[in-house]
Amino acid sequence: MIDPMADLGASGPSPDGTQTTTGGEGRDVFDMTAAQLNLKKMDSIRSFMGIVSGCVAGVCGLTGLPGLACFIVLHLAVSIALLAKMNF
Repeated sequence: MIDPMADLGASGPSPDGTQTTTGGEGRDVFDMTAAQLNLKKMDSIRSFMGIVSGCVAGVCGLTGLPGLACFIVLHLAVSIALLAKMNF
């Protein structure tokens, strides 16, 4: 069923001769290339922060469970910072 208020059923020119369009025809709402680039950047940031947080735990002398806890806390901090940067 076509919504008459949205005028989505009109295909082609309207009675007054103007072309009826929705303004976004043929355009993708989700850009796959940009999404892949963003995921690649997030992966590299998380990899780098994994290395840095491991080094921080090692320099501070945290081994075993305290070292793992330090790694997890720093990893969560980076993940929260990425989410805040994305306005999520």
